[in-house]
Amino acid sequence: MAFLYFFAVWANVTPRGLNLWFWGRIARFISRFFRHDRAIAVENVTYVLGIDEGNARKVFAGTFENFAKNLVDLAYVAGPIRRSPASLIKISPDDFAIIEGTMDAGKGVIGITGHLSNWELFGGYVASRLGGIHVIAREAYDRHTDRLLRYLRGRMGVTSIYTDEPASVGASVVRGGGFLGTLADLNVSGLPVVTVEFFGRPAATPIGPALLARRTGAPLIPMCIVRKPDDSYRIYLSEPVASADTGDVRSDLAADTQAWSTVLEGWIRRYPEQWIWLHDRWSVDGANSGK
Repeated sequence: MAFLYFFAVWANVTPRGLNLWFWGRIARFISRFFRHDRAIAVENVTYVLGIDEGNARKVFAGTFENFAKNLVDLAYVAGPIRRSPASLIKISPDDFAIIEGTMDAGKGVIGITGHLSNWELFGGYVASRLGGIHVIAREAYDRHTDRLLRYLRGRMGVTSIYTDEPASVGASVVRGGGFLGTLADLNVSGLPVVTVEFFGRPAATPIGPALLARRTGAPLIPMCIVRKPDDSYRIYLSEPVASADTGDVRSDLAADTQAWSTVLEGWIRRYPEQWIWLHDRWSVDGANSGK
């Protein structure tokens, strides 16, 4: 894994524009050889977005390019020469006021997003505005990659809470008035889920964020980051999810989970090349097992 460390340093100390151009094109080229992943992605894209196979393959190649650019920018900001994420990101002052106003009142915030564009850089930006945040994370399959990610997150003021840690760890962050970020757009094995409609298809979706918001009283705010054509980023925030209150806890959790999933779906439809289509997102194994 020495290549990862070399890449992180190289992307940090060399011109950003050149790296984005070079690695973006390399990624598009090598995407041709990931035939199994391409088959999964093309099947998902054609079914969900209703486009033909040729255009679906373009979306897949674009996903590879975007991911490579994300790694370049993460290293550019959090590598040996540390830079502010704000130098790459645009956001309406009114949008971030939703977060700052809540936290100024002493309440915590649960920010929910998906694997859309550069979610790691997004966390770094929020941390730079708030003086540090916590995020729920899965341990990377490779320990070297996980170590590097933890290092880069730490450089940006982001602390990881892994999914195998007690739920009370995240709850304590929120109850203490902190910001807790989570990516919940995949069906993660071992986590309680509920079935919601995602792009018109049933999808098992974690109920943890909705449950945590209900137990702590913290607002659950859908948000995302997207790459613009000039390779800057734009952050979008939605209004906090209104908690359903029918008296049926399971039904209410499903309704809250559906609400934020629908918001995220809208952003993915606008920027399909920036979402990860490689997962079996529409599996419903274990769905409705949340308590």
